[in-house]
Amino acid sequence: MNRIFCTLLILLFSACVHEQEKIVSSETVFEVENYSAKDIIYAVKTEIGNDTLYLKPQDIKKMSFRKEKKQVVETYPAGETLFDLVEFVKSYEQMICSLTDTARYIRISGLGASEQDTIFDASRHESLEGDVFNRVVRVVIEVTDSLLTIAEKDYIMLKEFKEYYANE
Repeated sequence: MNRIFCTLLILLFSACVHEQEKIVSSETVFEVENYSAKDIIYAVKTEIGNDTLYLKPQDIKKMSFRKEKKQVVETYPAGETLFDLVEFVKSYEQMICSLTDTARYIRISGLGASEQDTIFDASRHESLEGDVFNRVVRVVIEVTDSLLTIAEKDYIMLKEFKEYYANE
């Protein structure tokens, strides 16, 4: 009798599983706020692509990288939902160039933190937004004149950004 009751209970609960196809995503948004008195370039390299922003003094600009996948989400009578999370976008390298000073700083993820890296990391603020199906990591980078002091002179920038320097 017990075995029959357990079998019926299992059949009842398995029949109550609700399956729904959903798009599950993870997005990383980089927001750069240029509080310096200088023209800057901010660039990032991630596992899914690269992007570059040009900012004049007092500009605020954003770029984003998004991963998503369509999958079946199972919801059980007890309210439990099963699905695979989409991993956050990994950034490998971030670069800030002061075009005004012909200086550059590069932060490479995974390396030990130098004194300059610690200063750069202190200028970054991260927050998690969204819900379990659509997660967003917002990374705000506040660029100030004091942050730009970690950048080192790099005259190769004269070739890389020749359009900018030709107009100056």
